Amino acid sequence: MLKVLVVTNMYPGRNQKSLYGGIFVKEQIESLERAKTCIVDTICIDGHKSKFNYISSAFGILNSIHKNNYDIIHIHYGLSGLFLLLRPFKKWTNVVLTLHGGDILSAQKKHVQVFLTKLLLRKVSKAIVINQEMELLVRPISKKVKLLPCGVDTNFFNDTYSTKKRNRILFAGSPQRWVKNFDLFERIIEEYKAIYGAVEVVALDGFSRDEIRNLLSDSLALVMTSRSEGSPQVIKEALSCDCAILSSDVGDVKNILEHTPGTFVFSDGDSEQHIAKMLGESIQKARSTPGIRRQQVLNKRLDSESISKSLLTYYKE
Repeated sequence: MLKVLVVTNMYPGRNQKSLYGGIFVKEQIESLERAKTCIVDTICIDGHKSKFNYISSAFGILNSIHKNNYDIIHIHYGLSGLFLLLRPFKKWTNVVLTLHGGDILSAQKKHVQVFLTKLLLRKVSKAIVINQEMELLVRPISKKVKLLPCGVDTNFFNDTYSTKKRNRILFAGSPQRWVKNFDLFERIIEEYKAIYGAVEVVALDGFSRDEIRNLLSDSLALVMTSRSEGSPQVIKEALSCDCAILSSDVGDVKNILEHTPGTFVFSDGDSEQHIAKMLGESIQKARSTPGIRRQQVLNKRLDSESISKSLLTYYKE
């Protein structure tokens, strides 16, 4: 049985402003433990409280590694791996680093983080990325790179909550976050209302996990207008709930949604009116193809159990 240490700055319940931030890390750990081939210890860095915690926690992480004979050290998010730099001459042969977006994508304007991540990539034995754009950025630095998005809990996110969709459209994220581009969403909705009539709008921000699942299950559509993403979990969650989806062309969204009825990916050059018509068409198509979007998650093996099996293969390598 493999003994694994997960080091992460993303874990639910740590940040009061984002109670479910990093839920995909927790679910990945639980999926590994269910496979009964791993014993997993977890160290969470409270970087949301202070960036100094990345440094102050580094010594404790090294001490834990020294005391325990871990087969694998799995780091989630670049900054979480700063402890590696405290041992500049050590050859880390059992370290996996999963990148999640802002730690490597310059478009998210976290330039210091990107710089540090590139240093860390030269130290780890394997890098995992969650979309092809990230893979292209990482491959010149590290040849040992694998593409593996985080999985979605298809048992929890399901389409059984409501058989009748409400006249409601969801915004994928917090309107206050620049990267989510809420201004564009508002313009699209105004055009949508002009064509299709009034509609309720709800931003997926500040809700419990159960509430998010229920909203995805009984709303007409999810709209994502982000400027940059890694592999957005909410897209996979919406698919698993069989929700219609309209999204900007970010991260791995186009690859996930390709050939899926009831979904559209728009481009930068598309007008708001054209995008609004795409939204209307996706809603109509979703009504006539129940279950198709949920099946896409299973067909592409984006469920948590399938992803954990692939991850175990990487560990054994």
